Amino acid sequence: MGATQFLNLGHAIAVFALAACALFVLPIAALVWRPARSAAGWLARLIDEVTGAIGKTCAWLGLLMAFGIGAAVVLRYAFGLSFAKLDEAIMAAHAAMIVGAAAWTLAENGHVRVDVLAEKLSPRQRAAIEWIGAMAFLAPFAALIFWASAPYVAASWRVFEASTASDGLRIVFLVKTLGPALALMLGAQALAQACKAALALTTHNVAAAGAAA
Repeated sequence: MGATQFLNLGHAIAVFALAACALFVLPIAALVWRPARSAAGWLARLIDEVTGAIGKTCAWLGLLMAFGIGAAVVLRYAFGLSFAKLDEAIMAAHAAMIVGAAAWTLAENGHVRVDVLAEKLSPRQRAAIEWIGAMAFLAPFAALIFWASAPYVAASWRVFEASTASDGLRIVFLVKTLGPALALMLGAQALAQACKAALALTTHNVAAAGAAA
């Protein structure tokens, strides 16, 4: 598959992502329309499962990074050897691990939150804040990342960009693709978080509200 085919695929993904934005009507509909709530719950579970599978898989890259860093240290200080491919592979693995696990970490409520008011709020109030945060801040932020990175990544794919080092990796264009990939996964997880928060707000389910917050 050549660069043109990949660029066409990228355009198709962009169109799909734009069409998928219509799904953000669901967390709004779930607040006022009972039939939408079952669909919101199903979609949230599906997204959580997908981002969880991706995150757990990418988490193993941390082990590969540890071995790679250990090998790089031994080669450099014991034998005076340095390989650009190894160094760049470690950085690429680190980037892929962060990008792949970001949405999963959000779903598991693993991100650091500086919120001195949360413990004083009810689960339903926290769910309301979660809904607003996902819909008004996280989703637009993900869209901005995708919009800003798409031309940058397309230019990299057009020439199959490689490392500037003569013995570096030839897959720099793949590493740069992690930018829009992060945007897509965060956008999907924002949708899931908003759906869960909407369910917590409408069903008065304390457990669901706690999970959403």
